[in-house]
Amino acid sequence: MKIIDVRPIPLSIPLRPMSPPSAWAPGLAKQVLVEVTTDEGIVGYGEAFAYGAPLAVANVIEESLRPSLIGADPTAIEPLVEKICRSMMIWGRRGLGMFALSGVEIALWDIAGKARGAPVSTLLGGSATPRVRAYASLLRFERPEEASRASEQAVAQGYTALKLHQIDLASVRAARRAVGDEIELMLDVNCPWTPEEAIRQGRALAECNLTWLEEPVWPPDDYRGLAEVASALETPVASGENESTVHGFRALVDARAADIVQPSVTKVGGLLEAKKI
Repeated sequence: MKIIDVRPIPLSIPLRPMSPPSAWAPGLAKQVLVEVTTDEGIVGYGEAFAYGAPLAVANVIEESLRPSLIGADPTAIEPLVEKICRSMMIWGRRGLGMFALSGVEIALWDIAGKARGAPVSTLLGGSATPRVRAYASLLRFERPEEASRASEQAVAQGYTALKLHQIDLASVRAARRAVGDEIELMLDVNCPWTPEEAIRQGRALAECNLTWLEEPVWPPDDYRGLAEVASALETPVASGENESTVHGFRALVDARAADIVQPSVTKVGGLLEAKKI
């Protein structure tokens, strides 16, 4: 079996109108699918993370990755990905290049699963659990009352855990009051603070009984600063959404920069890289 075509498919899928509204909603609509076609008629699909730059990710797939993939055996996933990684060494170890590679790699696993008539989870070693608990990841809202209302709506839908993206104590307090003490509450602030600010904010947020505080430090790969925050706070620190490859996560873990690591399959290099992490 050989690969005969690789095609990125930029998508724009607007979210349904929501109440309360969020300024984040328009930016979440754009993503990229990757379609890999074989000479035996098996077609695999993957997802490439593309928040904010879908056409740039699509261009990487078309101009850089596609020539290396045409004619290759799609089931030789690890050596094929290694070949591509070496070809994009100086520009693709993070960011757009790794997003594009992740989409291709996931599509290759889809082909392998279809060729063998087996779920990809089986090819990766078997599922560890048949069910996974989900949490509601809310958007960012301008006012505390909006964060409160959105949290109440998520609990009404049956969620027992919520993740906020607020960056002010008043909003987190309002959400906690709205959902009560039995609901798990996480907070992702998306890298806004210095380590000193993060420690100060984290201590103030302790009253809200957070399950974790996610990515509190700018830049996200300031592992020394993150380690200072993790050491100073009782609230667990989560990080890794902006890291790529097993090597990057090894550095994160070695620095003791997070209590919880969060690899994203569409960013780190795909399914096998996530398994290694």
